[in-house]
Amino acid sequence: MNNVYYSPEKNGLSQLDCLDEPGLFYEYNTFCVWQHDKSGRVFYAQDSGCSCPTPFENYRFKSPDDNTLQEVTQDNFHVFEQEVNSFPVSMKERQDCLKTVADALKIN
Repeated sequence: MNNVYYSPEKNGLSQLDCLDEPGLFYEYNTFCVWQHDKSGRVFYAQDSGCSCPTPFENYRFKSPDDNTLQEVTQDNFHVFEQEVNSFPVSMKERQDCLKTVADALKIN
């Protein structure tokens, strides 16, 4: 199985944005958003851990209807927005991520 983080294109995905918590040593806290190339549907996931496991190794994407990622839609964008706004990165990074995803979903 192809890792959605390291090889999104092998899963038919394009990475829209990725947020990384700063200041961590030998560990990671990462929030990523991908768009499915054929359908345009948008998905996200957050993963964290020490340097031993591979980021996002427990996530899979076979298709838009067969995956372990969270889908963001116009209807649940407010939930996604809350998750992004609670992620420990700068306000600008959070705003840029939200704008990128809103643009991908054609939310005004």
